[in-house]
Amino acid sequence: MVTIEEKEHEYKITIEKFHILIPKDLQYSKDDLWVKLQNDEVLLGITDFFQLNLGDIMFVEFEKSSGDPIERGDEFGSIESIKSVLDLIAPCSGTIIEINSILEKTPELLNQDPYGDAWVCKIHPTNLTEEMNDLLNATTYVQLIKNKYEAHKARESQQRAA
Repeated sequence: MVTIEEKEHEYKITIEKFHILIPKDLQYSKDDLWVKLQNDEVLLGITDFFQLNLGDIMFVEFEKSSGDPIERGDEFGSIESIKSVLDLIAPCSGTIIEINSILEKTPELLNQDPYGDAWVCKIHPTNLTEEMNDLLNATTYVQLIKNKYEAHKARESQQRAA
C-alpha cells in the first residue's frame, strides 16, 4: 500500500513500512537522481527512494572525475549495496566540476543524508534549458515512484501465480 502526504516543503510517501521524502524544491530524473540548480552549476544526488531500494550502501565508484565531459544518459559511476549494484546515469550534459569524494570513504552517508552532505557531483551544464525540460517536478516524481512500486508488486504477484 502506498500513501502520499503533501507537506509544505516536501512529499512524504509511505510504502509498506518505509517512509520516503521528496523535497519540492528539486527536479528529478527518471533514474532516481535529484537535480538542483545553483547559479550556473547543477548539483546532483540520489533520491531517498533510490537509497531505500538499494538498502545498506557499501561502495561508491566514480568512472568520471573533475574536468571530464559528460553527456545526458552517460553512466558516470555506480553504487553497490548488500542487495545490488545500480548505475548513476547523468540527467544532463556538461563538464564535471566536482565529485563528492567523501562518498568513496563513507558510502553509508548516502543512506543517512541523500539530500544533504551526500550529494554526488557538480556539473557545469552545456544544454541546460532543453535538458531541464525533461526532468520531473516533485509531484510528477512522486507519481513515478508510486507507479514503479505498483508495477513491482504486479510482477511479484504474477511470479507467485506462475
